[in-house]
Amino acid sequence: MQELAVVNSDYGKPHVCKTAQEWAKNNNVLLSADKVGQTSYNQPIENFWAILKTEWLNKIPYNERSLERVQRELDLFNDYYLNKRRQKKLNYLTPKEFLELYNSNKK
Repeated sequence: MQELAVVNSDYGKPHVCKTAQEWAKNNNVLLSADKVGQTSYNQPIENFWAILKTEWLNKIPYNERSLERVQRELDLFNDYYLNKRRQKKLNYLTPKEFLELYNSNKK
């Protein structure tokens, strides 16, 4: 049996869109929603999107923002964010380094 995946969002389109609900049901995906007024649940991903926009995408001139260019930049950003960008909240480790350390301490 396929492992259950969880997609969390606010009470937006994924929760009211019949097509999204059917897709989730057919693909073993649980649609989850934040509690109303509990923005802290969504804070980590909102922080990520802010970093993506301010540190990366906003540097692409508007007239150069083709789908292909943005996809290429997203791939580059993903590598940068996970493997090179040190984060104060992770004791100045990259997410990859933090995860490796976390996993080594679990053994």
